[in-house]
Amino acid sequence: MLVEPVPDDAFGHRLRTVVAAGQGSVLTPAGLEEWLTTRLSRAEQPREIVIVAEPPRTATGRPVRDGSASAHRPAAPSS
Repeated sequence: MLVEPVPDDAFGHRLRTVVAAGQGSVLTPAGLEEWLTTRLSRAEQPREIVIVAEPPRTATGRPVRDGSASAHRPAAPSS
C-alpha cells in the first residue's frame, strides 16, 4: 500500500491510496472501502483507492511517491 499526494482544488492536496494487488487476489476499490468502514473513522478513510499490479519503484527499490504511482501498471481486471 502506498499513500501519495494528488492536487485538489479545494484543499491544495489530498491523499490517494494505491494498493498493489498480489497475484491471484481479487481486490476492488469498493470492497476495500467497505472493509475500511469497519476499521477507520470516515475522516481517516482515503477518498480515492486505486489498485495496481505493482507500484513503480526507484532505482533503490522504494516506491515512487510523486503522485504518479496509480498511472503505472494497472492491475489486470479480475474475472
